[in-house]
Amino acid sequence: MIDTKGSEIYFQFRNMNWWKVIKIDKQNLELEFNMGKGTFRYKFINASKDETKFFDGEDLGIEGFADIQGTVETKEDEKPKKVMADITPVAPPAIEIQLVGGGYFGGIDPVLKDYIHLKPNGRLIREVETVQNGLRKSTKDIPREDMEKLIEFIETKGFFELESTYDCTDGNCQSRKRAKPTPVPLTLVIRHGGKKKVVVVTVYGQDGKRGKYVNYPPEIDIIIQNIRLLAGE
Repeated sequence: MIDTKGSEIYFQFRNMNWWKVIKIDKQNLELEFNMGKGTFRYKFINASKDETKFFDGEDLGIEGFADIQGTVETKEDEKPKKVMADITPVAPPAIEIQLVGGGYFGGIDPVLKDYIHLKPNGRLIREVETVQNGLRKSTKDIPREDMEKLIEFIETKGFFELESTYDCTDGNCQSRKRAKPTPVPLTLVIRHGGKKKVVVVTVYGQDGKRGKYVNYPPEIDIIIQNIRLLAGE
């Protein structure tokens, strides 16, 4: 039995009744269902004569799914062809975060590198390199649940709707770019599934003389604080 919208089919299989139809034609039937946080698909294909002991069924001549409604009835002497089912879990959307730079190059022990990278597999890499202490690198694994909580929080702050670049809008800010210690632009890259956003703040951080040189949304500070918190800072 097929619903009136032509998008679901009633099929009692694996303790499920209603299935979302992804694909249907003469050779393939692909159904999908949700269970918990996961999405799963069954793919049915026609088996060859050598792979089945059933007699050939009569060709029903299915031309399309959108125009089919109601209950489909078959003749009593018709025997269905054998099908092979394969369940394929749908991978969750990838989450990836890179945070590079920010602050100023100078002081007693200038920072040469300040880098955080959270990979889709949950591996978090933290690298800090200074002139005197050299490169320090640490890694740890972040649970998928914590990654999802962070990306949900980031989306509530409207990160993917932000501008790509936040730069100086006055002469004092432009002059600060040329002064010592030298400002290091901050780059934040976040990917969630098919969405990806790169945000650059050309002068990020305070130098004791003035607060924010660049007028950027405060949500950026909040997002960065949570990323650094996840990294163990």
